[in-house]
Amino acid sequence: DLAPGTLKPLIPGAPDPKGPRLVLNLGTGCNIAVVHRLADRLFVPASESGHTTLPDWPEMRRLYDRLRSDAPHLPVEAVLSGPGLSNLHKILTGEHLPAADILSGTNPDTVTTFTRLLGAVAGNLCLSYMATGGLFLTGGLARAIAPHLDARSFTRAFTARGPYGGIMETIPASLVADDHVALVGCARFLTTRYPPPFDRA
Repeated sequence: DLAPGTLKPLIPGAPDPKGPRLVLNLGTGCNIAVVHRLADRLFVPASESGHTTLPDWPEMRRLYDRLRSDAPHLPVEAVLSGPGLSNLHKILTGEHLPAADILSGTNPDTVTTFTRLLGAVAGNLCLSYMATGGLFLTGGLARAIAPHLDARSFTRAFTARGPYGGIMETIPASLVADDHVALVGCARFLTTRYPPPFDRA
């Protein structure tokens, strides 16, 4: 249902057209939608994955200890969101900046750390749901950070899954560059739920 040119490839792969697809939204918060194709319809189960815990990562423990002062359960969106990027930058540099200023300035350490954590979290989620149909990033922060995304750092963190690394390497990542993608989804839901003449209105 997306307009041509809306999808911007970020990481190559070989998606399974019948496999589940995972949409990861990065904006003021973070959450996912897993899209399953069931015969002639789509099924998207409810999720609050933005409040699951960040993955255990020994070299990130000092960062996590600092994050715990505001978010003891270390939710994913404490880092992977607009406010989370600002939190991350303040912990790493001592400087508080809005996400837009971080991305427009020279802050490679912040962006690289964010990219690695994004790859690790996205990799866990894609493996959990076997999202062989692809990973799709949406949201204002996703669009803003895409030009600065370090593909190598992201891919290393995304595919580091031991014997399942081969599967992870086949999962492509794309950016959905459309501010109205949620409305497109609502329209799809309404036109499949309600019969004509509604879908011709």
